[in-house]
Amino acid sequence: MKIPFCTQPGSHIDVIVENNFTFYKPCNVYQHSFDKIDFVDVKHKINNNEFADGCNYCYEQEKNGIVSRRQAINLLYEDHNLNKYDKIQSIGLRYGTLCNSTCLICDHTRSSSWATKDIKNGLQVDTRYIYDKKLMPTLDTIFKDIDLSYVRYVEFHGGEPLINSYPIDMLDMLDKDNLYVKINTNGSVFPEKIIKELNKCKNVEMLFSIDDIHERLEYLRPPIKFDTLTNNIELSKKNNYKTGCMYTISDLNVYYLPEFITWAKDIFNLNLYGQFTYGPIHNIRNLKKQVKEKVINKFEKFSNIQNHLQPVVDYMKMEPFGNKKGNLNTIKNTKEFKKTFKEWAIILND
Repeated sequence: MKIPFCTQPGSHIDVIVENNFTFYKPCNVYQHSFDKIDFVDVKHKINNNEFADGCNYCYEQEKNGIVSRRQAINLLYEDHNLNKYDKIQSIGLRYGTLCNSTCLICDHTRSSSWATKDIKNGLQVDTRYIYDKKLMPTLDTIFKDIDLSYVRYVEFHGGEPLINSYPIDMLDMLDKDNLYVKINTNGSVFPEKIIKELNKCKNVEMLFSIDDIHERLEYLRPPIKFDTLTNNIELSKKNNYKTGCMYTISDLNVYYLPEFITWAKDIFNLNLYGQFTYGPIHNIRNLKKQVKEKVINKFEKFSNIQNHLQPVVDYMKMEPFGNKKGNLNTIKNTKEFKKTFKEWAIILND
């Protein structure tokens, strides 16, 4: 499958810091990490209009009719005149695993709260995921060999960046007057001090990670409260930030996707982006055939949002993704799941 050009390997760098380990990637969804900023093989493939090894995520998204990161970032570069392929103009930063949530589709590799919970339950957790700021290199050390003067776009990933101080520290290293900032957040907090710094930047985008509404959201992303989340969404809009939503489609929430999309379209308008859980865990392709049929029958009743639902149907009809099916079989029988996802639990247990 041939593709148009991708800006990322030549002008972007994603930095991942996990205590005393630092890794580099050509983008945040690229599947492999490097120990230095050298993406020669990736650049070679991209220059030949091919997907590089590790570009599977965008390949899957585009094959299933969903806007990929490659496509979205290419448009962003075009909109902001970022086109010097040999200069770092955008940065993604995940500085540690500090997070206040134990989202069901996440694990201890991305959340310190999950690490704490797993350790308490007697599970083995690699020390790099046990958040310890004292072990982490400073931002000055991380970026000492990178010319930041060309950077016009910075994106913060989690963990949960808004419970940490590094976004402010990073902004202080960049030209805020000409900077586009994007923050991926679970929406649980929105500190005044970060708002003050964001308001000094040229453009700001808040991308909220939300997979459902009301009590179902609170079940999927504990201990987040839906009322707090919606208040922070309104605060983002009040500050004139571009406010969007990234939702993850899994075997936990797929049945209620029509209700969620209906709500989200009203709140976020066109700034609504879906993604599937990549890999076998909680993948909707691994649902039983009769379960998929009931989901599809429900989707057909929502003709006004078929542009959002049809790619999900197409993906769900594909062959199962590997043999590992996550812990849905355990979750679906719990008292809390049956109470929160009443109709879905009945279908799954039928």
